[in-house]
This record gives sequence, structure tokens and C-alpha cells, in this order.
Amino acid sequence: MCGIAGSLNFNLPVDKVHQLLYHRGPDEQTAWSENGVQFIHTRLAVQELSQAGRQPMEMGPLVLMFNGEVYNHLELRQQHQLSCKTNSDTETLLHLFLKRGLAALSDLDGMFAISLYNRAERKLYLIRDRLGEKPLYFRRTSREFIFASELKALAKLLQPELDPQKLSLFLSIGYFPGEFTPYKDIEELLPG
Repeated sequence: MCGIAGSLNFNLPVDKVHQLLYHRGPDEQTAWSENGVQFIHTRLAVQELSQAGRQPMEMGPLVLMFNGEVYNHLELRQQHQLSCKTNSDTETLLHLFLKRGLAALSDLDGMFAISLYNRAERKLYLIRDRLGEKPLYFRRTSREFIFASELKALAKLLQPELDPQKLSLFLSIGYFPGEFTPYKDIEELLPG
């Protein structure tokens, strides 16, 4: 149950994000930024209790952080002959993405929200598990992109305007369908 947040061409206040997501990751709070990309992580240590499981984790051109768990990561290490130094499923993910690219997603069994930055391609990927067990919300404009694993934290950071039409829909059917949230400019990343 870690907390993740980040941005592209926007400077999130790291201390405030750590405070807002602290309850999701009291074991460690970290941040990383480079070339206008920012990752902020609050860690609940489960798979790897040492500092070796610290996120965001870097390997070659990839920087990754995520919330959740990959249940079959030890099997994937054997299947793909991955040489890992830790017990961290984060490290397994990095090795898989380096070896197989985004095709590695088809092998994953778990619940997760992943942010992956490829420095060589200068591309940021946001990924959710197939069922959408781990949430991920974002706001994008023509100049910037901001995301977080918790809607409440993103709302406190951005002070978005409520959307009366989405609220009316919620009152009619009892939930926010698809990518809808109660806010005008914030969406939920769809599962899968």
C-alpha cells in the first residue's frame, strides 16, 4: 500500500506530497526528478524490507515506482532467467521491462499502479492492473501532466473545480463510471 505521485513539466511540492501520502507509506519517503519528470514515493516495505527496495528504482534508462504487489514476481525471475539482487518485486519489474518492454505486462499477476519513465525514449508510462484494484488519477493540460495514486491527495494539491454533471451522474447511478471523478479536470486511469 505505497503512495505514488509525479508530474511532467510541473513542480509538485515534495514535502506536501509526502505529508498527504504518508499514511500509505510510513516506512520511507523519497523523490526523484530529471528533465522535467518528477516521481514522489511513500513506501510501505513488504517484499524487501531493506533500503535495497527503495523507490523510485533506477536501472539503465528506466526509472520505476509503483503501488501494489506482483504476486508471481519470483516465478517470473526463474522463467526469464533474471539476475536480481533483492527480494523486491520492483526490481523484477525493471528487469522484465528492460528485457521485454511493455510486452512484460502480459506476464504480470497482481494488483498495481505503475509509473515508468524511459530516459532513452523520453516517455512516461502509467499502467494499472487489469481489474483496476490499485487506483491512479491524473490531470493533463497542453503543458503539464500530474498524477497520484490517491484522488484526495491530488485534489488537495491542485484545488480542482467540482463538476456538477459528474456529481449528478454519481447521484443517479451510485458510482463514477469509467475515467470519471467528481472533478472537472481530473480523470482516473482506466484498468489494464
